Amino acid sequence: MFDFEDQFRKYREAFDNESRDRLGQLAAPEKLAEAVRYSFFSGGKRVRPALTVAFFDLCEGKNRETAHKAALALEMIHSYSLIHDDLPGMDNDDYRRGRLTLHKRDNPATAILAGDGLLTFSFEILAEITPAKTALQLITAVSQSAGFGGMVGGQFLDMFPENLENLAPEKRIETVQTLKTGALLTISCVAGVISAGGSVSEENSAKIYGEKIGRAFQIQDDLLDVIGNPEDTGKAVGKDSAQGKITYIDLFGVTETQKKLSEEISGAKNALENFPPEKRIFLEKLADYIGERTG
Repeated sequence: MFDFEDQFRKYREAFDNESRDRLGQLAAPEKLAEAVRYSFFSGGKRVRPALTVAFFDLCEGKNRETAHKAALALEMIHSYSLIHDDLPGMDNDDYRRGRLTLHKRDNPATAILAGDGLLTFSFEILAEITPAKTALQLITAVSQSAGFGGMVGGQFLDMFPENLENLAPEKRIETVQTLKTGALLTISCVAGVISAGGSVSEENSAKIYGEKIGRAFQIQDDLLDVIGNPEDTGKAVGKDSAQGKITYIDLFGVTETQKKLSEEISGAKNALENFPPEKRIFLEKLADYIGERTG
């Protein structure tokens, strides 16, 4: 019988071992390097690295180092985004994963520079990938997903929703989610296919899967903000409502939102139907995990 937790643990352990090797040798002042490691190794679930390596395995890639470097770069970008999101000028959070956010533990300037360093280093790692054609393909795809047309643009729209006033409420939520959260989850899937030298058809399947779990991730976040336990989530709940943000709960209520969550999870699994059943089990169960997580 397939053991999802064991496979997820193996992906996490392999990723963290490689990450410690790279982040343990940063060419940075020690206090800045320590700040980077404090945030990067703060207990993240490593969903994005697992997605990259799992899709690499699904497409039967040969050079695993390529997938590991792509996964590391993407998790560095994710970590930088969390450091910056927590800042007083952004979401203004005191806790992340049950620990003080970096700007609260140290100071905002250190947090900004730690995030800047992680983002920059991520592209240095992608540039190491061979062949150069694969490196360029990954750099292009990752920069598009993390930049103005992806995560950065989504964060801006989340902070300044008046820029979406011409859209219906549900479309506003979907637009912000697709960019802010979904873009990095989607490229994590696609990067695994690119790393494996997969086909256009496989990339398209990975893209659909990523978009579906991205929406599921945000829907579950909205649910947790209402019915979650701060001890499980590692941060305050009820913030979206307090800040006046429109969520799926506001539009549809808890029951209908849970139904939408189930539909996105099913859609993600359906996106994998062209792959052999025995090879897609981990990704199917990972979709369930995203919809069932408590933090």
